[in-house]
Amino acid sequence: MTPILIGFIAFSAQAQNLENDYLSKCQRLDSTLETLYDVISGEKGEARDCNLLNYLFKPDANLIPSEKNKDGVYELRYLTPQDYIDQSGSWLI
Repeated sequence: MTPILIGFIAFSAQAQNLENDYLSKCQRLDSTLETLYDVISGEKGEARDCNLLNYLFKPDANLIPSEKNKDGVYELRYLTPQDYIDQSGSWLI
């Protein structure tokens, strides 16, 4: 039973360190926006921190990109951060 407890403690400490690291990147509005752009920007094939992207948003948040349709009318799309990750993966890699 001790190995399980030790594994749980190590996992909890690791999760807490990750939480602290993410939180340190979001102390001010400008640092939060910089972190967001760092996560979604980069060269094609460069790994993105999807966990950090999800961390930056409340669970019910949406990204709302706009684009012109074929008739030249702007349309909005509503994406969760995970939708963005799932849909963007093919052109980021």
